[in-house]
Amino acid sequence: MPLKKCEKGHYFNADLFSACPLCAEEAEDESSTRVEKCEKGHLFNPDLYSACPRCAREAEGKSSKRMETCGKGHYFDADLYSACPVCAEEAKYESSTGLYSAGPPTRVWGAEKKSSTGIKAGMIAIGLAVTVAVAVPAATLLLKSQAEREQLEQQMLECQEKLAKTFLVVIAGWETAADIDLHVRTPLNNHYYFEKHNRRRGDSGPRPHFAEEAEFSLDSLRQGVEIWRTIEAKPGQYAISIDKYSSNGDMSPTPVKLIVLHRDGTHSLTVPSLARENEEKPVMSIAVDDGGHVTIH
Repeated sequence: MPLKKCEKGHYFNADLFSACPLCAEEAEDESSTRVEKCEKGHLFNPDLYSACPRCAREAEGKSSKRMETCGKGHYFDADLYSACPVCAEEAKYESSTGLYSAGPPTRVWGAEKKSSTGIKAGMIAIGLAVTVAVAVPAATLLLKSQAEREQLEQQMLECQEKLAKTFLVVIAGWETAADIDLHVRTPLNNHYYFEKHNRRRGDSGPRPHFAEEAEFSLDSLRQGVEIWRTIEAKPGQYAISIDKYSSNGDMSPTPVKLIVLHRDGTHSLTVPSLARENEEKPVMSIAVDDGGHVTIH
């Protein structure tokens, strides 16, 4: 039976009580209406005791003569506790941790008589039983914490997998009347452009051109912007090119600004001049590694 000593020098069963019961009794006595002090300086409530109960226990060398049995058959000192402390401990575990969801541990108390010898034997059995009773919830706590740890480890692995991925957005913008087309070739050898935009028809359904989560989300016919994007860029090389599909009567050179957005930042490039029509011009290469890091050439 593990004994613990409080600051006032009282010894108590640490498996049965989280704090010193004698100190708790003294504190309760101090807060009552009437408090008296015996010759040894012990505080007690004269409304409950005609003489100091602690001095009586020390003189007799035993717990108490007034033992009572609770509804579950536990023996306890009625002079020291107003209710069964074992039941209180079980109720505390049930309400705070739910460890006794299958019922409390089997009672193994050995005190069956109220004689001095029987009381002492019962107190020894209580100490052993409390050790068993505390060991059961402790093992259950270990299992619960192990299950929670495994769940947290799984969540951490999922987060690491997501952090190893990157999105990719390629934006082409221009300010003339020309019709500029953006072309993106992915590591799966899929060629995205205005005719193969890969946009779904509606919010669901299969992709019309390629079985990957990428698309041209915006395709302008005149002065404006074209945007290609993927929420998860597969590792490999992405080839970016542009061409002037039509001048639309504007024969002036058409500068095109390219912007690349990804997990770790942005990159921009301006192609100074597209003069001839229907001439696809490679302008950029994007490399994505297995860790989701992006390198742009």
